[in-house]
Amino acid sequence: GAAKQLKQANPPIPLAKVDATAELKLAEDHGVRGYPTIRLFIDGRDQEYTGGRTEQSIVTWVLKKAGPPAVQLGEVGAAESFEKENRLAVVGLFDEATPRAAFEQAARQVEDVMFAYSTVPDVAARYEAATPSLKMFFPHDEQSAKFEGNLQSAEEIESFVKAYRHPIVAEFSGETAPELFADGRPIVFLFREKNEKGEAAEKALRKAALSFERRMLVAIAGSSEPMDQRLMDYVSVEPEELPTLRLVTNPMAAMLKYRLEGEVTEDSIVSLVRDFEAGRL
Repeated sequence: GAAKQLKQANPPIPLAKVDATAELKLAEDHGVRGYPTIRLFIDGRDQEYTGGRTEQSIVTWVLKKAGPPAVQLGEVGAAESFEKENRLAVVGLFDEATPRAAFEQAARQVEDVMFAYSTVPDVAARYEAATPSLKMFFPHDEQSAKFEGNLQSAEEIESFVKAYRHPIVAEFSGETAPELFADGRPIVFLFREKNEKGEAAEKALRKAALSFERRMLVAIAGSSEPMDQRLMDYVSVEPEELPTLRLVTNPMAAMLKYRLEGEVTEDSIVSLVRDFEAGRL
């Protein structure tokens, strides 16, 4: 998947597979400690990939490291191709007078979302947008969002992109785990079985999540997959508790976890989050 996409890039970027159990010296030279490990080499210098395990995450990271932080769209056709090739993307629409430094800084910081920009009036017209402005496209929920903040603040642009990077309610898996844990926002995890009680809890979570306005991540996990079981161990969930909910902060460092007491309902979830945000937990 990723190898095929990168081979079609311009210029092509080869993705080579190494059996580190056979190539022990090579693995040792590059500090390989676990598998799978991906390292990118540019001009003899290498860096390790630490993102998600999805095909698109890997491709986006490599393209952004190997090329410019944001792709220039010189005409409407280029914008259409860019959108088709990148279902998760940010498009900045500028006039010649507006500085793009903050936009490009944000593009460099966000490694798993493709950025593009244009100063061509026809491209802005295609997006029915005034200049300067910024739009994000994604394959979930509303499908697109318009940036309403300060275009000269890289921090605000980055926060906006990260907020819409994931669905309002994400599925927890081996592929999404690194991205969820690295996001930085608190995470609400619902652990449930696919039975009547589990489905009722999931329905309640999906309703409650709409009121959080993307201030935190929300994810659903099961209990049968090895990755689910690892997460249950990590945040101290016993199988007999399901359905149950945990609110977790700093999962990569000094983790704090809060358990929802009682039944998982829309009101109880909203109440837990409200107490957490008010510093009452």
